[in-house]
Amino acid sequence: MGKSPIANVLKNIEGELLQVGQLLTHLQLTFSPLLHTAACTNEFFRDVQSLDLVAQQVQQLTVVMSNLASTVAPEWLVASKDVAAEITLQALVNRICARTMADGNDKPGNFELL
Repeated sequence: MGKSPIANVLKNIEGELLQVGQLLTHLQLTFSPLLHTAACTNEFFRDVQSLDLVAQQVQQLTVVMSNLASTVAPEWLVASKDVAAEITLQALVNRICARTMADGNDKPGNFELL
């Protein structure tokens, strides 16, 4: 089984986390006007603030992945397919494992709809 530099895998994960963070920000901006007009209880506000907390956590994980990718030794290799074996979204597995897709549609930010 082929191995990839772990720095490449970490950079790919960083890219995926960046996309998730951008999606969360977009969701916040999209729903913000609606949330301001909704019935506001303390529990409701906590739930809404949870979305912002998740966005902040994803942003921080992105920074960690970036820092890890830039500090690991280039000779460190990983069997990336094994690392991503339990992910069920094949396009995500392919991006993390740095495979190029034949049809070119599986770029970060392309989501599979069930």
